[in-house]
Amino acid sequence: MSDSEYMNQMTMNGYVKAPIDPDFAKDFRAAANMAGNLNQLAYQANKAGFSSVAKDMLDLRSRLHGVLDIIYRWI
Repeated sequence: MSDSEYMNQMTMNGYVKAPIDPDFAKDFRAAANMAGNLNQLAYQANKAGFSSVAKDMLDLRSRLHGVLDIIYRWI
């Protein structure tokens, strides 16, 4: 961020909003995509029974847990 951008944000807002790190954005998108996948699996589970999607849900849960751990380290 240039000095003039910093001064402009401080003058207009009273604070400077830090830019989002591209890696954080990538991890956040991955979590959002997994949440959508989880929603689809929940729909299938309601339609055909939990046993039909149990393995997929457990796999997705562990992947989502890993991505959320990474996101929590950013915060």
